Amino acid sequence: DLFMVITGLIVIFVFFLLLYAYIVPAILKRMSHIQESEIMALFGITMVFVGGIIGIPFGISPIIGAFFAGLAFSETKLKYEFDTHITSFKNIFVAMFFLGFGLMISPSGFVTNFNMIVCAIAGIIIGEFILLSSIAYLIGLKNSDALFIGLGALPRSEESVIFANIGSNLKMSNGEPVLVHGASLYPLTGAICLITTILCSLLIKSYRKISALIKSILPAYMKYSGAVVARTLKRTVFPRTVPIYRIEKKVALTLLLFLAVFIIQIITCDFIHALFVFVLTPVVVVYLAHKIHHMVAPIIKHTNYSNLGMRRKLTTLIEISVDAVVVLSFLLLYVVSATWRYTWVFSFFFAFSALLIINIVMYILYRETTREVLQKNVIIVVRRHTQ
Repeated sequence: DLFMVITGLIVIFVFFLLLYAYIVPAILKRMSHIQESEIMALFGITMVFVGGIIGIPFGISPIIGAFFAGLAFSETKLKYEFDTHITSFKNIFVAMFFLGFGLMISPSGFVTNFNMIVCAIAGIIIGEFILLSSIAYLIGLKNSDALFIGLGALPRSEESVIFANIGSNLKMSNGEPVLVHGASLYPLTGAICLITTILCSLLIKSYRKISALIKSILPAYMKYSGAVVARTLKRTVFPRTVPIYRIEKKVALTLLLFLAVFIIQIITCDFIHALFVFVLTPVVVVYLAHKIHHMVAPIIKHTNYSNLGMRRKLTTLIEISVDAVVVLSFLLLYVVSATWRYTWVFSFFFAFSALLIINIVMYILYRETTREVLQKNVIIVVRRHTQ
């Protein structure tokens, strides 16, 4: 029930605010004369359990409540005592958790789900490594730093195991499992965690060499146009004291609004989902594209691209290129979140189409802004000869 989940999240959040603002400071003040740190640690553990229990009546996992309770202690002096005393417990519980997870996995499941494992790892590499590296580069980070961020997001860790555990145990009101093949999540998740962790540890040691290799393989138009877009977006993402380089408040608020409707569009269904898919989210995307275009235009006029090899500064073409990258990225998120539950094929087709359009625009930008203006040179030479 979506209403119960939202109500539970509100209750947990209110509890977190009360705990952070009033309960913890008041209790710490009264217990300041107590020297036994074990009592303080027990108090912290009690609050964590209370935070976990609060969400259960609303159908929310205790993990979320415990997480918010932990946030309440993160800015207090109890944080260090709490961390010191629970380290041993944490290690024991983590070991027991993974022991239980391993007991539920049959090695034959790796062979049975081989195709799914390969597809999942390929999706992770495309969705996490390539996508995050590209985004990090386009907002102004260096090639090697952007690649490092992408590699850091590659491995799947314990949260994947938790999601697999929750997903495989989901049941409908009649007791039937929500996921018919939920049991296959265990070997699938275990294999993905193992393989991606090994890949990350091997690749991250040589990320600079990999960055240089990728740079040598990419076509010239990709490197050039990517650098132009990155230099433009860098002025908008990172803080600047010059007014034209500051991100507008309306743009920031619209980005937050897009994130909110994006999440709601994913978790809702039926009428509410259709309302967001066909009305609210498209309006937000169009308004966001409009504001970003007007924010980027003056930045392009005041940015120097000559050291990138640009010989003709075609402002309109640069604006179109930057708009294409940004707007198509938001459209991709919108389309995937709207259609993934119905057909993943269309999502894949749209992603491929968006990538193709961006490549065409980048090639046109490279061709038109790097070539010499031969016509003017020819006219000058002809005039000199006629004189």
